[in-house]
Amino acid sequence: MGSGSGNSLGLYYNEELICCMQFRRLRDSEYDISRFCTKLYTSVSGGFSRLLKNFYKMNDISSMRCFIDRRYGQGSHLKELGFEKQNCDISFKWTNGVDIFNRMKFPGNTGYDQGLIKIWDCGQVNYTAF
Repeated sequence: MGSGSGNSLGLYYNEELICCMQFRRLRDSEYDISRFCTKLYTSVSGGFSRLLKNFYKMNDISSMRCFIDRRYGQGSHLKELGFEKQNCDISFKWTNGVDIFNRMKFPGNTGYDQGLIKIWDCGQVNYTAF
């Protein structure tokens, strides 16, 4: 296991970064897993839990939050790591038929005022560990 800078941790194989997790501090000792990725075409069995456990050892943490994009998974592996499902929400982006915009750029339904169309997705699941 190698470490990164700030709130990022990585796993290395033969001096090559193959797995990385980034954390974001929300308040005092509350954190969010903001990114997790592996090298393209690479699977790292147990990589997520190893990085998470190491981050817990290095920091005083009262709670950890993680959002799962349902296009890519359900987050069932998080239950084994002490996370509880909090909620599941559908989500959307805005489009003008050419460009795609984050839903936060046009809060509520203000995108309609700009002639935009909503594109619905599979949503996100919010998990929290205390």
